[in-house]
Amino acid sequence: MKQSTRSNPFMKGHPLPRDFNEALKFKVYDLTDQTIYGSVPTTPHKHQYYEIFLIEQGSGSHLIDNVAYSFEGRSVHIVQPGMVHLLTRSADARGKLVMFGTDILTIDHNNVSHSLRRFYDNYLVEPIISPEPDVFDELLGIIRLIESSRNHFEQVKDHNTYLQSLFIAFLLSLKPCLANGTPVLIGDTDNIYNAFSLLVEDYYDKGISLKTYADRLNITEKTLNRIVKRHTDRTPAQLIKERILLEACRLLHISDLSVKEIAYHLQFSDSAHFIRVFRQKFNCTPLEYRKTA
Repeated sequence: MKQSTRSNPFMKGHPLPRDFNEALKFKVYDLTDQTIYGSVPTTPHKHQYYEIFLIEQGSGSHLIDNVAYSFEGRSVHIVQPGMVHLLTRSADARGKLVMFGTDILTIDHNNVSHSLRRFYDNYLVEPIISPEPDVFDELLGIIRLIESSRNHFEQVKDHNTYLQSLFIAFLLSLKPCLANGTPVLIGDTDNIYNAFSLLVEDYYDKGISLKTYADRLNITEKTLNRIVKRHTDRTPAQLIKERILLEACRLLHISDLSVKEIAYHLQFSDSAHFIRVFRQKFNCTPLEYRKTA
C-alpha cells in the first residue's frame, strides 16, 4: 500500500531522526545499529536529508530511483534528499551511515560551501562509487576520528566547530570520487554550468522559463545553450525535462497521487501533456510505470 501524500503533496520525504543533533548538523551511525530508523525499512522511501553509506564488508543491492545497484565489499553510497531508495544487505554487512541536512553545506569553511553543494546537490552524480583502497581508508579514518572525538572532547570549547571541520574534510575527501565521469567541472564557463545545475534542482518544478534561468545567471539564452551543450551534449531544456520526469517517477513509485495531481504539481498544462511527454521518454504511460515500479 502506497503511503498517502495528499497532506504533503510535494512529497518531501521523512525528516531527520528525533535524536539528530541540530547544533552539530550531522550524525554518524553504525550500520548494525537497529535503532537508526526505529525499524529496518522494507519498502522504498525517501528523506529530506542526505545519507552516505560506507560499506566495509558484505554484499547486497541498493535500489535508488528504481535502478538496482549490486555491491560487494567496500563501496560508498550517496543518497541525496528526494531520492527513492531501499538498501538490502547481507547479514554480515558492516559499515557506517552518515546523515546530514543541507545546512552543513552552507557553513562557510574557507569558502568551500558552494564547491560542496555542486557535488552533493547534483542528481547527475553516480550514487554508488568504489573508491581506491587508500581513499576508502582515509574516509573511514575520518569518520572513526569523529566518533572517538565526539565524547572525548565534548566539554572543549568550540567542540561542534571542530567536529564539523572534520566532517567537511570527509566531504572534501570524497568529492574527487564523485567528479569521475560527471559534468561537475571548474573554470569560468564550467562554473556557469554548475550554477545552472543548482538552479535546476531548486526550480525544476516551478515552471519558470529558460530565459529566467539565463537571467539569473546574467547570460543570454544562447550562451546558456552553448555552455550546457558543451558539457552534456544536451540542451538546458532537455536537462530540465529530465529532472521533471525523474521527480514524476519518484512520485509514481512511492505516492498515491493521481496522474492528474502529479501533472499539476510538476507544472504540466494538463494530464494529457504529461502522459505524452512521459511516454516519449519511457515508452509507457505513467500508470503502466507505476504498476511495474
